[in-house]
Amino acid sequence: VFAKVIHAFQNPLFVVIYLAGQAVLGLHLSHALSSSLQTLGMEHPLLDRLFRGAGPAVAFVVVAGNVAIILAVAMGLVRA
Repeated sequence: VFAKVIHAFQNPLFVVIYLAGQAVLGLHLSHALSSSLQTLGMEHPLLDRLFRGAGPAVAFVVVAGNVAIILAVAMGLVRA
């Protein structure tokens, strides 16, 4: 799997497609966390602000981690 990831993301087209997908994932996650907590009934005026801030924070961490791997491959920092 490692070699396939390295091989695939040496192609700039795959990198652009993956980065676009990560942007969409980030938008989805930033909304999904607070919405899922609301669906579970975890609504409270004191917690709403925390939950609205947690969504973008979690989305940023996930997307940044995924993007770091691919950019490291694309820039040649990781090789097979």
